[in-house]
Amino acid sequence: LLPCILEKTQLFLMKLDHYASTNEEFPLDELCTNLTFDIIGAVTMDIDLHAQLREENQSAIVRLFRKLGSTYRSGHGGWKLLLPLQRKLISRQLGAHIKEHIKEKFESQSTSHNPSRSVLALSLVETHELTPQVLDRTCDQLKTFLFAGHDTTSILLQWTFYELARTPHVLRRVRLELDEIFGTDSHPTHIRAQILEHGESVLQRMIYTSAVVK
Repeated sequence: LLPCILEKTQLFLMKLDHYASTNEEFPLDELCTNLTFDIIGAVTMDIDLHAQLREENQSAIVRLFRKLGSTYRSGHGGWKLLLPLQRKLISRQLGAHIKEHIKEKFESQSTSHNPSRSVLALSLVETHELTPQVLDRTCDQLKTFLFAGHDTTSILLQWTFYELARTPHVLRRVRLELDEIFGTDSHPTHIRAQILEHGESVLQRMIYTSAVVK
């Protein structure tokens, strides 16, 4: 799963570099949420949600999740009485899309010579019949991964960036550790290649960086 995670992160960094070069203000929340949606979609379902692209190019799953999330925000005025019905309809649409993907993954499992390591694929390994009960349970679990996981990870990233920006001595220590591990060439392509080549051994050396995240 590491190559996919790094690929999605590289797109995120390109967007950050763009804003840094133009010096314009931007909402960090949206960028971090899109990144985590992309990664969680790939890790849990082995699906490209295209969450970091323009809205019209994003997966229907992402668009429906956003629509569902917007019903929990304030500012609906006199439409509040209709919100439970709207949430139910959106949730039903979302479930239909996820279930369709589960069915496709289940059918492809038996013929694939290069099995996926996604959460969904691993959960279906011992499943010989995709009964309605199994389909409903799997769909509910995937919704939980997507709904709960993307928000917590996104907020974690935002606070990490914020605290590093307001604590220069910690930011300096993080940079020193990363320079020691990866060298002074901080281009994302260079870092990505080293992580792919050395894997876990590199990540385990990031002791101070891990402490900051924790």
